[in-house]
Amino acid sequence: MKIHPLCLLIPDLRPDEYDRLKADMAANGYDERFPIIVFDGAILDGRHRYNAAHELGLNPAAEEFKGTEAEAARLLLRSINRRDLTAGQRAMIGAGLELHFAERAKGRQRDVGGAKTAVAASQSALGKIAQSVSPPKRARDEAAKAAGVSGRSVQDAKFVAYKSPELAAKVKAGTVSLSAANKQIRQGPPPPKPKPAPPPKVRDETGRIITDPDVIEALSHRGVIEGKVTLKGLINKTNALRREIEAIYPDPISRRLDHQEITRTLKRIAYLIDYGMPHAECHAARDHKTCKTCDGFRWVDRARWEMRNKELWA
Repeated sequence: MKIHPLCLLIPDLRPDEYDRLKADMAANGYDERFPIIVFDGAILDGRHRYNAAHELGLNPAAEEFKGTEAEAARLLLRSINRRDLTAGQRAMIGAGLELHFAERAKGRQRDVGGAKTAVAASQSALGKIAQSVSPPKRARDEAAKAAGVSGRSVQDAKFVAYKSPELAAKVKAGTVSLSAANKQIRQGPPPPKPKPAPPPKVRDETGRIITDPDVIEALSHRGVIEGKVTLKGLINKTNALRREIEAIYPDPISRRLDHQEITRTLKRIAYLIDYGMPHAECHAARDHKTCKTCDGFRWVDRARWEMRNKELWA
């Protein structure tokens, strides 16, 4: 059975509420004190009871409503009091009712226009008739009173429904308050998060850009790292010590030291560090685990770099 448009103004039950209704109906049967109200061949009130009964294979009690559409709207509003609805949900119902009341007022206006043509009423008589026709503001206030909210709340609900149907659906479902939705629309969408700055490009000693994280980590030990001793730092310390020893050579006591041997040793230490630390990314083989050039480290030192043909790495 189809659902009447007025019935669709009432929010759906939450899943847990519907499950409790269905469980109670399965245990106790359909409660005939609450029949399905049918109006113009469609369900006016009780769509959730109808669906639960249909899923359980029960035959729900039904009752045909014989009144007018205005009376049907008033009847439907009684179900609001049976539901724990938020102020935003009630305002959304009021916004839908305002449209209903406004269309009904337009119908009365058309009837008045037809009567005017038929009887050619005087200007004063028309003025009195026009005063009896509900203006749009009255339709809003009538809908707000029926839904149990203020006219301002109905106006805000209409604004949200016009600007953001997605937010309006959340307000109707009770997951977002009307004030929060209204504020979000008026403030506009949140500014996009700034994109993170791309990481600085790392180059090896040959100028090649490195992307391998293990090679980047290895090359980081070459330069100056705050709080850490780097390989270049050791070379600098070794050369500084050698220069200090050479500076005290004229001293009579230091003349008994073997300056040449000490200098050669320190130079050798600096050489071994300089030629043994990471120099460039290895591109000799695709499978670095079996690469004999880098021994699986994915980088080569300066000694191996200079022993190999540089075109191999270009």
